[in-house]
Amino acid sequence: LFTWNSSTAVLSAFKPSEDGSGDWIMRCYESQGVPGDIYFSEGGISEQGAIAQVISATPTNLLEEAGEAESKEGAIALRPWQILTLRLTLQTAPHPQPLRPNT
Repeated sequence: LFTWNSSTAVLSAFKPSEDGSGDWIMRCYESQGVPGDIYFSEGGISEQGAIAQVISATPTNLLEEAGEAESKEGAIALRPWQILTLRLTLQTAPHPQPLRPNT
């Protein structure tokens, strides 16, 4: 669904939105004072076992109300020490593959 370009970003919540819209809320924070970016996969998910893809990512405040965030070329900037909340609209992946155990 998403990738970080920072090893200091921490995912702290991933839950259904409170308004019952079917969207999901992702909350993360930057933990060491180093800026980074969050990227969402484009054109579907290629990772084996993925069940959904992100259609849209809208920054919100902690109450899940629309807000603003810095963005650049398909990425959302994560500032040092920032807590970031995003509303994600998801779509089922085209052909999800079952996870296979490593042997």
